[in-house]
Amino acid sequence: MSGRKRLDLPVAEIVKAYVDEKKGPDEIAARYGVSGQTIRNRIEGAGVPLRPVGPAKDLPMEQVAAEYLRGDEPDVLGVRYRVHPSTIERRLEHHGVTLRPKAGNKKDLPMEQIAAEYLRGDEPDVLGNRYGAHPLTIERRLADHGVTLRTRASRTKDLPMEQIAAEYLRGDSLPVLGDRYGVHFSTIERHLRRAGVPIRTQSQAQRLRYGRHGDLPALAADLGLPETQVEELLLRHGFIFETRTAPTTTSTNGEAAQ
Repeated sequence: MSGRKRLDLPVAEIVKAYVDEKKGPDEIAARYGVSGQTIRNRIEGAGVPLRPVGPAKDLPMEQVAAEYLRGDEPDVLGVRYRVHPSTIERRLEHHGVTLRPKAGNKKDLPMEQIAAEYLRGDEPDVLGNRYGAHPLTIERRLADHGVTLRTRASRTKDLPMEQIAAEYLRGDSLPVLGDRYGVHFSTIERHLRRAGVPIRTQSQAQRLRYGRHGDLPALAADLGLPETQVEELLLRHGFIFETRTAPTTTSTNGEAAQ
């Protein structure tokens, strides 16, 4: 009997994200490296009715297009903006961007190096951030490469949540904390929510960030340059340490969170 093997996905976690956390199918799909339709099928298969489809997620397409044209791939942009890579590709085409030909179905990854780093203890989410791929892509490639994966239970990282919560409330962003503690930023967000810490929306994060570093729009206007270009210059010369292009998540009120 022919046909593709059914993916082994944690349906209970998917349903929890959909029902309790109010995440959308495409956002959940980006977390697990599958299509939004796959997530919808699993949710319905678990007996959970789907919510009515709302408006398409608002993406900063000028910024997304610029990053794509600079060389970022749809899977990297999908992780960054919390949507599936196919959504990025579709929006880019609608935005008038000619997509690069796909070199093949698989992203070229240095698997010998990735395998060595995994065996030294680096987790798939960290390796995914490092090499611009989804954590599940890293896991699949490692398995194809003959690496025996650690069980998920054994990979549960013991995080100092009191310290992380204090650093987040002092102003550190989710991506910064993820890098600091060696996990994906969505892991930090999930643990903070479980600890009852309110997650900042993107607008709140921007006010916090530029309250420290000055008014970026005003500076860009004075210099006659796009905000993204000014931001890149500030980052390059050490005046700021992160930009608005850092990955975002979605808060319960629909705004992107950091």
